This record gives sequence, structure tokens and C-alpha cells, in this order.
Amino acid sequence: MKAATTDMPAADPRTVLATPLQVGPLQLRNRFVAAPMERNYCTEDGSVTERYIAYLAARATGGAALVHTEAG
Repeated sequence: MKAATTDMPAADPRTVLATPLQVGPLQLRNRFVAAPMERNYCTEDGSVTERYIAYLAARATGGAALVHTEAG
């Protein structure tokens, strides 16, 4: 497997997270990713609830450029 490369010069690691990142056709505004976390905000049959949508929206509003969701 070939390692990922970047055209960016060496930078302060504290500021690299705030730089844009191209992932295939997706352009991310920064490198913050919200990991999927089991919150039990869906129904027993796996249906999405308003509470879960609000939870995900808060992660995105908080600055994460990419939000992974949990499996239902």
C-alpha cells in the first residue's frame, strides 16, 4: 500500500488540523473528524430521530469538517 503524500511543507502540527484537505472528490474545510459514537438516539428499529439529527448537526456546527455516523 502506498503511503499518502501531501504537497504541504512541514508546519506546526497545531495549525495543520485547521488546513483544508482533499479526499477524493470531497474538499474538507479542515481536518477535524467527529468519530461515530453510540448515543442510542435512534429508535429500536434503527430509525433516525430528531434528537439524533440535532446531535449530528451540533458536531458539524462545532467545526468538524467530516461527521461519521453510527450504524443503525
